[in-house]
Amino acid sequence: LEPVEHLASQVLDADDRLYPDALARYVNFLDKHAAAGVAYGERTLINEEGNPFGLEWRAVFNKHPQGDVLEPILRRPFLSTPSQACLRREAVPSAECVGARGQAGDWLLLANAALGCQFAYMGKPPLVEYRIRRGSLLRSVASDPHAATEIREYRKVIDRLFSLPGIEGRFDATKLAHVRRAAEASCFAIKGQEFLRRNEPDTARRYFSAALRAGSRDS
Repeated sequence: LEPVEHLASQVLDADDRLYPDALARYVNFLDKHAAAGVAYGERTLINEEGNPFGLEWRAVFNKHPQGDVLEPILRRPFLSTPSQACLRREAVPSAECVGARGQAGDWLLLANAALGCQFAYMGKPPLVEYRIRRGSLLRSVASDPHAATEIREYRKVIDRLFSLPGIEGRFDATKLAHVRRAAEASCFAIKGQEFLRRNEPDTARRYFSAALRAGSRDS
């Protein structure tokens, strides 16, 4: 690849794997889409042994918002992993803004980028193999089917999302409260999906019902 000054960061988790042509595709796409600060595409899910599972290249209900995606990404983290995205230098948030990634910290990373940059969808085929481990942070949210129906694992990141510098200038107070409720609903839906994956349909139903009450589009 020729050096490209604007190609600042491809956030690859340690156990994910880029397809051989991924970096070339990112460079070519960003060269052709000067307005895009973040380019993103599809992923293939792989298990702990590295074997694909689920649908070949995309989630069934995922949409592909482009341009100003701040509201869509606040409502729901529409990328499975930031490994699906490549950020120009100006789109990379400071360490102070993002902090430790932790539970749902990738959501915070991408929302920070969306505050000041346009997103563009690259289409298929996939760019990265995203490894799902049985003991991952995502899987761990569905550890106790008998616990109260709540989203304490996500409260901290939601608080940080809705106190990002400059966010109040993008939405009025009524709209911001509405989008926050949608984010909370998405977290209930995410937990419901994980309980359904664990073959806990009654618990999953409780979480999906909570998501519907909060106004989720995902359940």
